[in-house]
Amino acid sequence: AGDRPILCFLHYPPLYSGYSCPEILEVLQRYQVKACCYGHLHGPSHRLAIEGERCGIDFSLVSADYLDFQLKKICE
Repeated sequence: AGDRPILCFLHYPPLYSGYSCPEILEVLQRYQVKACCYGHLHGPSHRLAIEGERCGIDFSLVSADYLDFQLKKICE
């Protein structure tokens, strides 16, 4: 990425209410990932989503139904 911020896109969330994957979180921190967008949580499981900064990384749930099928701007 050079001098540009590193972004990560995952299907499964590496962190949500009641769960974390320390191995993935360690890799994200090691490479100084600025933001992690993830999907997989749909319908009632939206309440489990972690949004915002954790461990120095900005987490965003981007499942289409969560975003009401609207685009989400993730960077400039």
